[in-house]
Amino acid sequence: MSYKKNKAEFNELLNNNPERKRYWSKEAFKTIDDAVCAMVDTLDVLKEGETVAVGDDEVKTIERATNMVLGVVKNRMVTDWMRRFSLMFSKFVVNYDINVGGVGLKGKAETIQRLVEANYALRDLIQLAKELKVDDRQTQSAKLARHYLKSLEE
Repeated sequence: MSYKKNKAEFNELLNNNPERKRYWSKEAFKTIDDAVCAMVDTLDVLKEGETVAVGDDEVKTIERATNMVLGVVKNRMVTDWMRRFSLMFSKFVVNYDINVGGVGLKGKAETIQRLVEANYALRDLIQLAKELKVDDRQTQSAKLARHYLKSLEE
């Protein structure tokens, strides 16, 4: 997907979905919005081939927003909207970090990506286990796996 399409999709996720209110207050979302605007503005300038000076305040705002998104994907159920938002946000953070010379945010952004994908993989595994309806004639390892999946579900 091109940068232009990513930017348009990201703006739609940010502005046209009330689900974001489930995750952040107005003040918190303003921090995220400020971070996104800073990243997009910087990436737009860099895309034109110009140089840009990145200030400490900009990096701190992006880091705060990254920590907020990371906190949600670590501690809350990831909905489809949050999955799309957090993956897109983390892509922007990674691209920003790479293009401004490495400000130390890439690792957190990649952690967001891994946690979101792991969350969905675990959901798929739980759904598969439900569909298979494990019975009593199975091996001890299958019984243990069933117990483990039940405990994750709770």
